[in-house]
Amino acid sequence: MGERVADSVVVAAPLRLVEDVITDLEQYPLWTNGITAARVIERGDDGRPLLAHFSVNARVLDVDYHLKYDYAGDAITWRLQNGELVSQLEGAYTLRETPEGIRVDYELEVDVNIPLPAFLKARAAKQILESGLEGLKLRCETIHAGRKES
Repeated sequence: MGERVADSVVVAAPLRLVEDVITDLEQYPLWTNGITAARVIERGDDGRPLLAHFSVNARVLDVDYHLKYDYAGDAITWRLQNGELVSQLEGAYTLRETPEGIRVDYELEVDVNIPLPAFLKARAAKQILESGLEGLKLRCETIHAGRKES
């Protein structure tokens, strides 16, 4: 079993914009630390990604993997289909409208095929989570602010 982490953030942007940023996988290298490339392999009839390839620079080594996406209600979920050195990678963004903005709950469970102490795995999972939430918030709010100025 991998390291499971969860956190949330409130994004001051419309729901549709937050969804669009989350599903625009090719742009992840611009706002997500460590991701060096992202490519959608398969899309659904609605245009949303179903299968994607990611390349990640994990400081010590480069990692490649494929994620399978699913969409149900207010959640965008993903699960590892295959990958180098990654044995488990699944997560979810759950979006809810609040008076302050869109609350994004992010859950992640990750494990690797290399021997690492548990505290290093936990630290890496938490760093992925925090970086993802901070990057998502900044990206959405920056785009939203630019649209309001236009």
